[in-house]
Order: sequence, then structure tokens, then C-alpha cells
Amino acid sequence: MESTPKSRLTPNELLAFGQQLLARKFAGRPLLLAVRLNRSDHLQALVRDPQANLVLNAVTHRVEQRLRPEDRYAVPSHDEMWILLADVANEGVARAFATGFRETLYPPVVIEMPNGATVSAQLQPVIGGAWSTSDSVGMGGLLQGAWDGRSFAAEHEDRLDIRQVDAVDNAARLAEIERALRRNLYSNELEVHFQPQIDLATNQCIAAEALIRWPREHPLQVSPAMIASICDNRGMIGQLTQFVINTVLRQQISWQAQGLDLRIGVNLSANTANDPGFASQVAQACETWGLSPDTLLFELTEDAMVRNETAIIECMRALRNIGCELSIDDFGTGYSSFAYLRQFPVHELKIDRVFIQNLANDRGDQQIVKALIDLSHAFKLRALAEGVDDPAAVHMLRDFGCDRVQGFLYARAMPAAQFVDWVKRFNQGEAMEAMTRDGVTSTDRGASMALGSN
Repeated sequence: MESTPKSRLTPNELLAFGQQLLARKFAGRPLLLAVRLNRSDHLQALVRDPQANLVLNAVTHRVEQRLRPEDRYAVPSHDEMWILLADVANEGVARAFATGFRETLYPPVVIEMPNGATVSAQLQPVIGGAWSTSDSVGMGGLLQGAWDGRSFAAEHEDRLDIRQVDAVDNAARLAEIERALRRNLYSNELEVHFQPQIDLATNQCIAAEALIRWPREHPLQVSPAMIASICDNRGMIGQLTQFVINTVLRQQISWQAQGLDLRIGVNLSANTANDPGFASQVAQACETWGLSPDTLLFELTEDAMVRNETAIIECMRALRNIGCELSIDDFGTGYSSFAYLRQFPVHELKIDRVFIQNLANDRGDQQIVKALIDLSHAFKLRALAEGVDDPAAVHMLRDFGCDRVQGFLYARAMPAAQFVDWVKRFNQGEAMEAMTRDGVTSTDRGASMALGSN
């Protein structure tokens, strides 16, 4: 089977793609829809019951049938979808598109299993949409507008709200978010969640990725992508990174006292990696908390690494010299080459989820992933596949020799307290009955144990 066009992106990839669309001169403008599915099988989906994953697959198939070639979508969580429509002429057309997706999602999802059993779920979608005729409104403004529209739509009968975001309203809204973000950073009220990473050889959770989250109790809703974007553009990215590092180190002290020794990955922006003093700051933070720097792994995307090669290589070598590990994130989607692997002092390649999500069914993706894993090992690097949400993909990745996996099949990002409980139970081999009942082997046991939400 040949590789098929990829309409499903990660949330960050979708926002980046949307920014590219905004820069083009279409007759119309991009429309972003934020859809809350309100699944009747919400609890099953939350704990990653494999049958609930079948429901989500059916839902995404419905959405894909309505997409045009330039349109894209993302699935930030088990109960949420973002749909990006590339070229919408006016607000009336925008509402017609949104109404069409709402009607597509309303009918019950019914799946016949091979054993004759039936899996079913009912959706009650709530859709907020945003588009703009202003060149000064970016994807961050559209996302916030879509979220605001969805909050409004939840209180109304048609469960739909499409709004035009103008430059003045967008600037005011972003200023409000920036003020709230500065307050939350100053008072340490942002949250850090942790997504487990599983070693395929031992089937143990031995590491995790730290991910920033907006406080759940806060009246504003702000995406992680917007937090990072505002911090990067407003000179707060160093403060945000230090907050994440200190939060991670504080949690690691607690986990080590409970017998858990986990390396935690922290994402770095290009601006942070350009700071010649960053490694010294990391060393100082580790000394303050009494922990070794080898408990930390820093992730940079390929695109970030090539913006200022000399400075970033210097920073990475300094981090490696103090004992930290390094990873290239989203590998395979940017500037992959043998030269970069020789040049950057990294320990791990994270294979992008775009190659993983249809791995079991796409021969092209299989060939790419096998080649990337072999490439990693040729350079004596660890290969980690992210975006794993299918047991069949785990079997295939294990056969290919992949070292670690990360994804919704095992768990979503969780608050620290839920994360440590999950790790203890997973590593002790609990919660097996549901997995074996649904045809998932003991080596792929994490789906029924995912307690966190994205």
C-alpha cells in the first residue's frame, strides 16, 4: 500500500500549518473549529479502553470524509478535535461548514466487533469557530476565538458559534491572556503534567515528558501552544523554562523518596537554546535541589536546531557535559540528514507521530519508521516513537527494534500525583484483565491505566 496524504496533524503542527495558510493570498480565509465531542463513553475513553479508541477512529473517519485536500485536523484529547478549513469565503460559508460537521458527528457511532458484540457511543458536539479578514490575526488569535465561541455555544440550543475575530478584539484578548500568564508565572500557578515513556525491552515506564498546562480552575482557557508562543515572543520563555525545570526537580525528589528513578524530558525553544548561560542555570538548579543533571533530558525540534547552529551546538554540548541527555523531537519532519546527526551531540531521536498514527496500515510509513529506527541505531542513538495509540503499532515497533514508545495507548499527560500512581501500578503489572480481554497482550498493557486528560 502506498503512503497516503496526511490530513491529521498534531495540535502544534496544525497551528503551524494554519500560520502558513494565513500567509498565502487565498480568495477566502482559514476557519478554525474547536469541537468538544461530549462522548457518552467519556469514562472509557479517559482510561483508554481499547474499544473507546475504535469509537474515536470512527469519528475521525467521519471528519476525514468531509475534508478537502488542503484541510487538516488534530485530536488534542479523547474528547476534543480541532478542524482547520483552508479557504472560507465569508461568515455564512463558515457557519455552513461548521453546521455540516456538527450534523456529521450527531449520529450514534456503532461498531460491530468480530465476536458479534457491538460497541456504541453517542456524541453531543459543541462547536466554536473563528476566522478573520485581518492579516494581523494569527493562529493563536483564531484558536482563542474558537475556544471562546465554544464556551458560548455550550450555553445555547444549537451548540454552535462562529465568530469573526478582528485585530482590535484579538489584540485585547491576547493582552488579557498575557497579563494572566505573567501573573501565573510570577505566582507559580501554571501546571506541569507528565506523559509516560515506556521501554519496550523491559515494558517498564522509565521516563516521561514534562508538558506545561494552564491552571484548570482559571476562568480563561489557554492552550499549551499559546503559552509557549506568548512566552517566546514576549521575553518570558526563560522564566517559563526555569519554572518547568524547578517543578520537575521538585517532583523528582518526591518520586525518588518513593523508589522511582525517572528521567524527565523538558522541551526547549530555540531562544532558550541560544542562551550561552543556560547549561550553567540548569547545573545551578540541580545543585539547589540536590539532584544530578542526568535526571533531565532536553528536547529540541529539528527546525529549532538549525536556526542558529553554532550557538545551539555549543549549548547542547554544555548540557551534555554536565550530564543531561538530549533528544531531537519530531524527527523525520524537518531537516533530517546524516550531517546533523554527526554534528549534534544527542542521545535520542523521537520519531514524529505523523509516521506512527497509521503505521499498521500504511506500507510507506512502515518503511520510513524502520529506516529511522535503523538510522538511530547506526549512530548509537535511542529511538523513541511518539503518538502511539494502537496496540498493533506497538507490536510492529517492537519488531522494528524501537527502544521506547510514548502515546495515548499508554497514558495521556497527567498531573504529578496521578502520574506517580500510574507508574507504580503499570510497573507492577496491574490492570491486566481489561487489556487481555480486548486482545492486547501483557506487553501493551497501558491503555486501561491512563488516568490523565490532555
